[in-house]
Amino acid sequence: MKMANRKLIVSLIMMLLVGGYAVSATENMVSAEKLLSSYNDKMSNSRVWGGSFISTLGAVTILIPNGETYNLTPYYVGGAILTYGLCEIFVNRTLPEREFEKLKNCKDSDSREQSSYNSLIYLANNAKNNRIAGAIFDGIFAAYYLIARPIKNNNSSYYYSYDSRTNDSNYNYYFGAYFGASALVQALCPSEPETLLETYNEHKNRMTFRSGLDGTGKICLALEQKF
Repeated sequence: MKMANRKLIVSLIMMLLVGGYAVSATENMVSAEKLLSSYNDKMSNSRVWGGSFISTLGAVTILIPNGETYNLTPYYVGGAILTYGLCEIFVNRTLPEREFEKLKNCKDSDSREQSSYNSLIYLANNAKNNRIAGAIFDGIFAAYYLIARPIKNNNSSYYYSYDSRTNDSNYNYYFGAYFGASALVQALCPSEPETLLETYNEHKNRMTFRSGLDGTGKICLALEQKF
C-alpha cells in the first residue's frame, strides 16, 4: 500500500513538472514579445528606408544644376527635405519602437511578456481608432463629392469631363469613388497591430496541454486544440 502511494505521489509530481514544461514551451511558440519584436523591426526598417529616400531626394534637389545661380530656392527646399529625411533616420521613433523600448526596464521574462502583451493591446487599440477615424473622414469626403458635387465645369482643360445636364464635373464622381473605396477598406480591413493581437490571443486560447494518468498508471500528455 505504501509503495502504491509513493508511486502515485511520484506520478503526480512528474505530471505537474512535465505539464508545466509543456505549457511553458507552448506559450513560447507564439509569444507577445516575439510578435512585438518583429513588428518593431519592420517599422524601424520602414522608417530608415523612408528617411533614406527622402534624404536622397533632398540631396538631389540641392545638387541639380540651377541655371540661375542667384536663385536659392532649390537649396532651401532641398535642405529642408534633407533635414527632414535625416530626422526620420536618426531622431524620430515610431510608436511601436517606443513601446518596444519599454522592455529594457523589465528584469525577467514574465514581466517582459506581460509588458509586450500590454503594448500589443495599446498598439492595436490606437491603430483601430486611427483606422475608424480615417474611414469616417474619407466617408464624409466621399459623400461631399457625390452629393454636393462642388467641382463645376469652368471651361478648363483640367475639368474637360463633365455632365452636360448639370454642368458638374465628372471629377466629383472620381473623387467620391476614391474616398468611398478608401473608407470601405479602412472600415473592413484590420490593421497589422490588430492582426498581431488577434494572432496572439488565438494561439494562447487554442493551444493547451493536458496531462494526467491513464488506466495503467502511466503519465499521459495531450495537446488540446480548440476550434
